[in-house]
Amino acid sequence: MQHVAFEPCGTIAGWAQANHHQLSYTYFFNQQYQLPSLPDVDALVVLGGYMNVAEEGKYTWLAPEKQLIQQAVAAGKKVLGISLGTQLIAAALGAAVYRNKEIEAGFFPVHFTAEALAHPLFHHYKHPPYMQLHWHGDTFNLPEGATLLASSAACRHQAFAIGSQVLALQYHAHADELLVSNLLHFEGRHLQPAKQVQAREVIQQQAQLHLPSIKKNMYCLLDKFLTDDV
Repeated sequence: MQHVAFEPCGTIAGWAQANHHQLSYTYFFNQQYQLPSLPDVDALVVLGGYMNVAEEGKYTWLAPEKQLIQQAVAAGKKVLGISLGTQLIAAALGAAVYRNKEIEAGFFPVHFTAEALAHPLFHHYKHPPYMQLHWHGDTFNLPEGATLLASSAACRHQAFAIGSQVLALQYHAHADELLVSNLLHFEGRHLQPAKQVQAREVIQQQAQLHLPSIKKNMYCLLDKFLTDDV
């Protein structure tokens, strides 16, 4: 489920290709988009975007997308959310989504909870801190039955899981060079460096330093979440 043209699947696409999986796309930025038929869905991946989950009047696809997410969870499908996708999952499951106290943009560490480090999905995270790309101004309450997995200095709710079926990551765990370049090109002009907002040059430098480990960890996470019985 891709909401804007410049926020693609990142390393998720590379992982799928390497493991001989097929991806199909719903492009909400295309007026001719079509929602997938739920029986045809093995796993639902909900990507990021600059819109707010409550802007249903402006983005008419938000309501049916949230309904599809809700139906996918109820049907026992695997559901993975990234950034806006995490907020949409939270909203679809009845939790509030609202402005965070600070905008968070750049590479900052996330701190996994004890519950996360005891979870089979996160056993491969051994060497903190875990640097991740952040690019968001909203946050959310945890849905019923969710386990908090990660926090950052600027945002307490960075990730949650519901059993082994739903995985929601506020940070851009799928970040690659193209995604970083696109975010800087299309949205970077709005950045005003602050405590939790890095300058363009810093983000570019941090990307070179951290993207290799981000990719490695995301591939391992996807191996577990989408192919292993955890």
